[in-house]
Amino acid sequence: MLGAVAAPADAATKYKQLSCKSSKGDVGSVRLYYTGWRPSTITSITYKIALGKGGRKTQNDVFVGDGGVAPAKSFKTGDKALGDNKWHTLTSKHYTRGSGGVGARFIFNHAGKDPQCHVQQSM
Repeated sequence: MLGAVAAPADAATKYKQLSCKSSKGDVGSVRLYYTGWRPSTITSITYKIALGKGGRKTQNDVFVGDGGVAPAKSFKTGDKALGDNKWHTLTSKHYTRGSGGVGARFIFNHAGKDPQCHVQQSM
């Protein structure tokens, strides 16, 4: 179930944010909240979609892949991500990770061809 979420209440909680922008001006962002001296335990992943001109608020897609885990973990919204410029929970399942990259891909719902963007970073 996807829902709006505020940032975790613990002020010591840290996060890594990844963002990208489509050719039509849509911006997708994900935050991986973690504890530890490096991102060693992921506590939740959230997403936010700010739509560009012509974007639709429903039926957007978010995919997150974490390569710092063996086997790699992946999370997705299916065709259910909201483009309302608010943070929503993608997962709140805790897991431990090592070093490695994390990536996110967004498909934004528009009339006609849906624009996409992706971003990948080391943690």
